[in-house]
Amino acid sequence: MTKRILLPVFVVCIASLLYAATAIILANFSFPKQNNGKLVFPATVENGLKLDKVVIKTPRNQTTLLLENNFWLVKEEDYYYANIELLNELFNSLNTSRYRHRQQFSPQIADEDQLAAPGQGTPEHTGTLIETFAGENPQPMESIIIGKETANGLYHFARPLDKEEIWLIDGSYTLPDDNYSWLMQPILDYPAEIIEKVVISENNQITLSASRSRSNYPFFTPEQKTVPLDALLERFNFFITEKVLSAQNFDETLFPRHRRIELTTFSGMVTVVDLYYDSNDYWVKISLSTTTLPTASVNAYIRDNNFLYDGWFFKIPASNGKVLANFNIR
Repeated sequence: MTKRILLPVFVVCIASLLYAATAIILANFSFPKQNNGKLVFPATVENGLKLDKVVIKTPRNQTTLLLENNFWLVKEEDYYYANIELLNELFNSLNTSRYRHRQQFSPQIADEDQLAAPGQGTPEHTGTLIETFAGENPQPMESIIIGKETANGLYHFARPLDKEEIWLIDGSYTLPDDNYSWLMQPILDYPAEIIEKVVISENNQITLSASRSRSNYPFFTPEQKTVPLDALLERFNFFITEKVLSAQNFDETLFPRHRRIELTTFSGMVTVVDLYYDSNDYWVKISLSTTTLPTASVNAYIRDNNFLYDGWFFKIPASNGKVLANFNIR
C-alpha cells in the first residue's frame, strides 16, 4: 500500500479506537462496577456458622432447608433429610459466587433473563429466589434472584430482590423445581448382582422364595425351579422417593393392600420393604437387619444409615410401585 492509501485507513482506525474508548467510558459511567468481583452473598459468608435456614422459591414451588441437630432437613417433606450433594453444591456457590459483569436493566430485559420475582411474573419470566437466614432474625440476610444461565454456561443472570440491577454472576446453581429432588436420594441403590435371596409374602404367607449361590448364577426356588427376577431387582437400582412422611403422620389403614419384599445380600444384610398401596399411590417402609453371619461392613452400614429409614414412609413412583405390587412368577 502507498502512503496515500494508508493515511485514510489510519484515520479510520483512530476514529474507531476513539469511538470504542468513548463507549467503554460511557458504559462504565452508566453502570458503575462497585460490586464487580464482590461476593453475591457476603452476609451469608460472614455469618456462615450461624446459617440455619435457606428458602428457595421457584415459579411453582418453595423448598425450605433447615439445620437441626447438625442435619439439614426439608421442611415441606415432614423434615426428612436433605440431599447432601445438592447441599454441598449450593453452599459452595453461596460461599464463592461473585458479581462479574453489570448489565443494562429494564423490565423487559429482566423478563428475558428470567429475573422476575416468584409470584410477580409469568413462570417463563421468573427466576429462583434464594433467601438465607441466621438465628431468630426473621429477616433474610440476602435475597437474590437467580435467572437463566448464559449461553456459554459460565455465568447466571442474577439480581438482588430489592434492586433494579442485572448482573452476571459465577457459581453453579442446580435448583430443582420440586421438593423430592432436595431429599436424600436414592433411598436404596442395590445392583442386582449383590442380591443372594428374595422372599415375597402377602398376608403373612410366602408367595415366592428364591436364592442363588453366586452373583452370576440364576435364582432357584426350594423346589429347584429357576425364576427370572431381573424385572423386580432392577427396580431397587436407584430406588427413589417422591414424598416422605414420618410414621406418626402416615395412616396405614388407608392402604389395605400390603406386600412384603425381603432382599438378602451376599454380605449378610437383610432389607425388608413393606409396600402399602391402592390403585393410585404406593408407599414403602424400609427396615434393615442382618443374617446370622454378616460381614463387619454390614454392621457398620446399618449403624450409620438406619436413621434414614427407621420411622419413615416413602412414596415411590407408580412405575416402580406397580412392579413391586404385581410381580409374580407363573
